[in-house]
Amino acid sequence: MNLSVVQACLTETDLERIRHAAGHVRDHDTDRVLADLLPDLTAEERADVSRHLVYDHTAVLVFPASLDALPGELRRAGLEPGPLTPSVVVRGRLARRYGAVLAESPVGIVHVPVAERTVEIFALPVPPGSPLEAVAADERAAGHESHHAFAVTAPGRVIPAGLRTLLAERAGAVPDGGGYNEHENVTVLYFRTAHHRRFELRLPGRHEPVPDPTRSLLGVMTGAWATQAVRTMAELRIADHLAARPGLDADTLADRTGSDPDALRRLLRYLATLGLLTASAGGTYHLTALGEPLHTGTEFSLHPLALLYGGPSTTPSRA
Repeated sequence: MNLSVVQACLTETDLERIRHAAGHVRDHDTDRVLADLLPDLTAEERADVSRHLVYDHTAVLVFPASLDALPGELRRAGLEPGPLTPSVVVRGRLARRYGAVLAESPVGIVHVPVAERTVEIFALPVPPGSPLEAVAADERAAGHESHHAFAVTAPGRVIPAGLRTLLAERAGAVPDGGGYNEHENVTVLYFRTAHHRRFELRLPGRHEPVPDPTRSLLGVMTGAWATQAVRTMAELRIADHLAARPGLDADTLADRTGSDPDALRRLLRYLATLGLLTASAGGTYHLTALGEPLHTGTEFSLHPLALLYGGPSTTPSRA
């Protein structure tokens, strides 16, 4: 392989992000990762959760000039990458986030063993001068696909459903998409914490989400509120603002949408409980996978339907 091609494959920034992920994998175990991600869990709860899952890997999305050159450069960096396979879930998330600019660009996955775990590297090829350079810059800044992953060791449906309920009720973890990857025969379920940290549950085989009965009933009872809130989110184009610049706070969003800050703050909190947004400890907001279809720039945007289904509504008063 041509050395100059290999050297240009990854930026030093992406190589450093991979090294950082490898250091995390090397220095952490299941209990420590749970404590960092979910500080509201007690030591007893962490011990109980640890009986059913194990820290599996840390993931990072990088942007090589080409997928073919990636394994060689990783080996040059002292790593031993496994085979490169296609991504299904992450590519789908990127396509929803960026729409037509992603075109037919593939996304690959390669696992690098570190200690008893791995670093999972997602790779979107970005040739020099490509429009995807803007995507790479946005993703590096936001870290949408960076996460820590746990493999669920208990088979069946009951334990995974119980874990999701515990994580939501005790740790404030909001579902953030997922899906089935037939190339790995694994179902991944993403979550975001109240501190805007992402993690993944990995279940072998194909699994459908198991709804929590109490939350499902509450959803039915408050359905009209949710519909109006989603319509208001669409009217104010909150998804567009957060897609253009993730991590805006309520005051900035109020200024950009011409809304009353207090009323908008209440709306944003409710949208977060619906799983369309997440709020960081610093009070900034980010779109989740559930909220991304309200972005007007995506190919299959649901923005028009949100306006249609919501009907007339009262939005936060405009300045």
